Amino acid sequence: MEKSKKHHYVPQSILKSFSIKAKQKQIYVFDKKTGKSFISSVVDAAIENDFNTILSGEFKFNFEPFFDQNDNEIRHIINKMNSSKAVSNLSIEERVKLCRAAAMQLCRTKMFRTTIMDVVSEKSFLAS
Repeated sequence: MEKSKKHHYVPQSILKSFSIKAKQKQIYVFDKKTGKSFISSVVDAAIENDFNTILSGEFKFNFEPFFDQNDNEIRHIINKMNSSKAVSNLSIEERVKLCRAAAMQLCRTKMFRTTIMDVVSEKSFLAS
């Protein structure tokens, strides 16, 4: 079974919350580099090839299944919040899962990854 190469850095369940059609298939996207906005499918938005894959020497670590599991777990929570328009309707367990998902979302940013790599290379520099 071939693993997905396209990795979302924003879960599709969250992107669908911002959809422009009732079918939740398209969203408006703003490109910060060009300053232009356009319509994109949810499937093709907030995505990058091998974004959740880290290469270390000859080893390749793919974290996409880990993020997929979390995304699937919170999908119903997001739907529940969207339909009720309130966090107060969530159980304690659902609130904990939502907090965990928010923390995990921070790990899905380029800034987080570059910061970690900077710390690792600085530590390597200090050790030599």
